Amino acid sequence: ATLSPPPRATSDAGLGVFLDIHTGGRIVIAALGSAAEVQNTVRPGDELLEVDGQAVTGKKSAELRGLVRGPAGSVVRLKLLRNQSQIEVDIPRTRDSVSSPASSGHS
Repeated sequence: ATLSPPPRATSDAGLGVFLDIHTGGRIVIAALGSAAEVQNTVRPGDELLEVDGQAVTGKKSAELRGLVRGPAGSVVRLKLLRNQSQIEVDIPRTRDSVSSPASSGHS
């Protein structure tokens, strides 16, 4: 079923990534939209550990969207696990984002 995102201000923006929620609550970057590709900081296969200092393991899709969305142009800090190393990246939120995981078939 396709879920509509909650009503938000028109300036609301996301990161332009698809997230897959795996068994055990692991959250992995599945695909990138143009905004994330331009930043060249997030890669498919990266495991998302934290958003702005908040642990995300075990969170549902709606909770994740709430954490990553915010005013266009504002910056969100992600802690990622890549090749067994933790890294932190700052990514500006953009209105040029891909569809939400719920509407794309990803959970």
